[in-house]
Amino acid sequence: WSNLGTTLRRLERIDDALECFRNAVRLQPRLAEVHTNLGTCLLAAGDMEGAVESYKVAFRLKRAPTLGKPEAERRAQWLADTSDPRFLWTTTAKLRHDIEQFRHLMEIGRLPEQFGGVAGDYEEVLQELQSLPGEKAVITLTSAQREKIASTYNKAVFIAEAPALAQDPVNPNLDAEALQKDYFANAPGITYFDDFLTPEAIESLRRFCQESVFWFDTNRNGYLGAYLSDGFYCDLLFQIAESLRQRLPRIFGERRLRQMWAYKYDSRLSGIERHADAAAVNANFWITPDEANLDPESGGLTVYTRETPMEWDFEKYNRDQVALEEILEGSDSLTIPYRQNRIALFNSNLVHKTDVIRFREGYEYRRINVTMLFGHRGDAPRVS
Repeated sequence: WSNLGTTLRRLERIDDALECFRNAVRLQPRLAEVHTNLGTCLLAAGDMEGAVESYKVAFRLKRAPTLGKPEAERRAQWLADTSDPRFLWTTTAKLRHDIEQFRHLMEIGRLPEQFGGVAGDYEEVLQELQSLPGEKAVITLTSAQREKIASTYNKAVFIAEAPALAQDPVNPNLDAEALQKDYFANAPGITYFDDFLTPEAIESLRRFCQESVFWFDTNRNGYLGAYLSDGFYCDLLFQIAESLRQRLPRIFGERRLRQMWAYKYDSRLSGIERHADAAAVNANFWITPDEANLDPESGGLTVYTRETPMEWDFEKYNRDQVALEEILEGSDSLTIPYRQNRIALFNSNLVHKTDVIRFREGYEYRRINVTMLFGHRGDAPRVS
């Protein structure tokens, strides 16, 4: 049922796919994958609330730590995880981050002292892997290495709270008319501005991203990802997204939040290469304090003023660097330097990439950006 649902969803037979995924959930309610698939299909149907509820069930099933649980339970979960690459693969950059995060959470009282031993186990695995190719390389853990850290590796050992605020989280003093005018003046749609969120909102969101253990995704450039489908959700994020729509109606119109994620970097690794995103409007903002950035003129985002052809599929406009280079020949670009609480809004079909990063060492200085995608690709707002 789940495989059939996936096929039907790709054929855009959403109602039929939903029926398949619901059948799969009824048959295997403890299988995380079917809840994730149902959530993704509900998202495609425009049901964000239903999607998040399915993602929450999958998250609890998939990411529950087994530290301190009986041996039989830990062994059963260890065996269940063997079919999921998220528990088999790592990078030295990922392990280094997790060690730093565990120690940070212990220092502020979010994790018990026993995590000192957990961090020590991670350090032993890290030491074994450091003799292998660079820290960007994705490595398959050995059975012995997995067993040493399996109770906590890529498990949600702590999730911070970030509730909706009593007041609007978006700065009440933003000049909406001027911002929307600037967006459309820079065809095919780009603007950026500072002081996006209120001090209370930026601090709550920063704490949520620093403390929550949901940085599970690793990739070949070494940075870490957290996704809507895998723990990156809270009431504050949804409140921010809806406020953006209400405050900037000419840009967003009826285009609703369709996807969101966050990326976290350390001081030594490169960012995301040139790509576009499957949406109408991209909202990209930064939450790490400015003191972390060693070069105030860089560290942000470069947006090219040329759109990717609509006939290109996801793989092509995300990963085909040769094709992207060809269409960008002669294109202008705008480089937006990094600032905490600065947001860039742009037509999501525009090619963009992470600027050069030079940040301070230390867990609290890691660069974090949040991306929210609104509407469907090809439905970007145009000057009327």
